[in-house]
Amino acid sequence: MKNLLIRFSLLCLVLATVSCSKDDSKSSFTPKMASIDVSKIAPAAMETSNPEAYSLLTQMSGFMAMPSAYMHNPNSKTGTTSGTWTSGDYTITYTYGDDGTQYTFSYIGTNPQGQECFNISGWENMDGSAGSWDYSINTSVLGNPDGGNYNVSFDWNTNDQGGYHFDMSFDMGDFGYHYVMNTFENYAGNISISYGNPLVPTDYIEWTATGGTWTDFTTDPDTVTEWVNN
Repeated sequence: MKNLLIRFSLLCLVLATVSCSKDDSKSSFTPKMASIDVSKIAPAAMETSNPEAYSLLTQMSGFMAMPSAYMHNPNSKTGTTSGTWTSGDYTITYTYGDDGTQYTFSYIGTNPQGQECFNISGWENMDGSAGSWDYSINTSVLGNPDGGNYNVSFDWNTNDQGGYHFDMSFDMGDFGYHYVMNTFENYAGNISISYGNPLVPTDYIEWTATGGTWTDFTTDPDTVTEWVNN
């Protein structure tokens, strides 16, 4: 089994760097896939039956959750199609529109010095069938003077089996992650993960309501772990 500590430490570092308090007032529009709730795509028993495999699902969820705190347009503070509000230490400039078939949206976050810290832009079909967003984090402004931008791109669409297809890339400059996940009815799904620079496959996990299989490609030979949900 690979040591997950390094990967989760990096995730926690990025989350701590860019996190802010979320305005909890009612939103006029929030992208449907701002984040993934792992509890709704995998059986709860997976968390105890194979916590390492389950943690890889939460890793993707964590990366997706980073921009979700900013994807809220408080009606009490702005209009429904554009506006500016404060979230934590950031000023969020927001624009939104639709052409009758798709929503489009953009969020730009600046610090008190007026420097752009992050931006989010994307689109979503109004029928809820597909969408996409890109999220760029300026790490040089957020405390790492030698850093560049971290870039997350996320695409999704519904499938004909009652679930979703997700494709997410996280470019951290020197290395990156690539996740491809499919979810189906009855808490079934699969995820493939690649990591590094260049990207190489590291994990493939399949699960159902009753159990699953995790293949770890970082060992020689590959390590295949099967489990039954308790």
